[in-house]
Amino acid sequence: MKLKDLQSALSCVSAFEKPKVNLEQYPTSAELAANILYTIHTRYDDLHSKSVGDLGCGGGILAIGASLLGSSYTLGIDIDPSAIQLTSENSRELEVNIDLLLADVETFPTERLRGPILDTIIMNPPFGTKKKEGLDMIFLQKAAALASTSVYSLHKTSTRKFILKK
Repeated sequence: MKLKDLQSALSCVSAFEKPKVNLEQYPTSAELAANILYTIHTRYDDLHSKSVGDLGCGGGILAIGASLLGSSYTLGIDIDPSAIQLTSENSRELEVNIDLLLADVETFPTERLRGPILDTIIMNPPFGTKKKEGLDMIFLQKAAALASTSVYSLHKTSTRKFILKK
């Protein structure tokens, strides 16, 4: 799939009509999602035929894009039932199969797993500016426990140095 085709497809993904600010439900644009996913796909080969998870999936744009680029299995996880419903509707509209799990990533029991269960994690986590400071780092820790190969995560530029230290 070409980048412009991916961006065109992702432009059909609906975002929240009334985002919940306390959950930091900020939409990822189709252009940004397409560029990130296309780079992950073409440069690092971490999507095609891989199991992919999207933590804090929101409307599902990253999970849907991974599926469109040929992931063998895609899982979206979100704490908000309306996000799960929106991702379900969006995936049905774009005719992609995504498993959805209503769960709190912060308390997800990764310590009970015998090891990583997915190849790749992609996410645009809450930054922790509204609810809990450092929530993005908790998401990164959970992602690292769930992924066997790679974690791709969007963060505020101001936290880059802190994240690199960890």
